[in-house]
Amino acid sequence: MININNNVVLVGKKPSATYVLYISKMINDGTDEIVLKARGRAICRAVDIEEMSRRGVLSGWDVGSVKFGTEEKEITERRTRDPTSGETIYSTLKEPFQKNVSTIEITLVKKTNEGLKKSSLKSI
Repeated sequence: MININNNVVLVGKKPSATYVLYISKMINDGTDEIVLKARGRAICRAVDIEEMSRRGVLSGWDVGSVKFGTEEKEITERRTRDPTSGETIYSTLKEPFQKNVSTIEITLVKKTNEGLKKSSLKSI
């Protein structure tokens, strides 16, 4: 998990609970906006993390925006697995090629007092 800014979380291969704990730490530090970024296969995990967080530690938060996109990535290596040992083998390609990778950016924002639900007002 890499934190570019104080409020950006790059979602990767770690377990979802790790990211939820990190988000709760960000909330305790006083951030008003959290941005989850993911690409490729991690998009599904980013959506799961957003849902888990919003239903748990982010009870006074809402989804501000969701942005989808595509990045071009240059592939210069090929990854294969050795059938006997199971080791991953990397080999350099003679001709690199471009590959499109889907991206998502989910912005979570803290609700204002006017936007709080009645059940949330009890804890204020």
